[in-house]
Amino acid sequence: MLVARAWKEREARLKCRGLPLSKWFPLPPSEHCCYSLNLPGNWMGTLARPARTYH
Repeated sequence: MLVARAWKEREARLKCRGLPLSKWFPLPPSEHCCYSLNLPGNWMGTLARPARTYH
């Protein structure tokens, strides 16, 4: 389960950046917030969005 959780978060962060899903390569530090989604059955999901910065 930990690998699946890490993969879904990574996939969400890549999609948020507009990058393709490919080999596991290091991602630079991100300014994204990730939220785990409660889905029915054995489905897993993560929502990534750019973090808001207030100045």
